[in-house]
Amino acid sequence: MILCSRRLAKALEVRMKPK
Repeated sequence: MILCSRRLAKALEVRMKPK
């Protein structure tokens, strides 16, 4: 599902470079 992919991408981005 695209919705799931979008949510996963956001989570991955935050995990890759957390604030």
